[in-house]
Amino acid sequence: MKAPLFRDPVFDGAADPVVGRFSNGRNMQPGIWPHGSGIIRWSDGIDIMACFHIDIEDIFMRNSDDCIAVYGTRWDFYGDTRYVTVRNSVLWADVALPIMMGTHGDHHKDGDTIEHICFENIDILEHHELQ
Repeated sequence: MKAPLFRDPVFDGAADPVVGRFSNGRNMQPGIWPHGSGIIRWSDGIDIMACFHIDIEDIFMRNSDDCIAVYGTRWDFYGDTRYVTVRNSVLWADVALPIMMGTHGDHHKDGDTIEHICFENIDILEHHELQ
């Protein structure tokens, strides 16, 4: 089964605050320009939760919380996260972190596994942890 492929979408904020809070992306490819600076406070860019085989390439992302967050279990998403690659990208976090990994999980059971995560050729323009 081939994973879905998204090309050249533009994310410029969100009318729905729930959508603006996080997005769970799969196979983001060149030409994606998420930009959410100042639109909704504490709005992560891409949250990867309980999923496998995620490829994010050639993006510029600026937003008002974590740019890319990698978690196991979070909210109603349960399970491990494996095989995530982010490459050739530029991250700019106005507040919080360009990259956040592993702070949430299923502590009520046996926990989650986060493995095979690769960030390569990443430029971080700015980082302000003002929380």
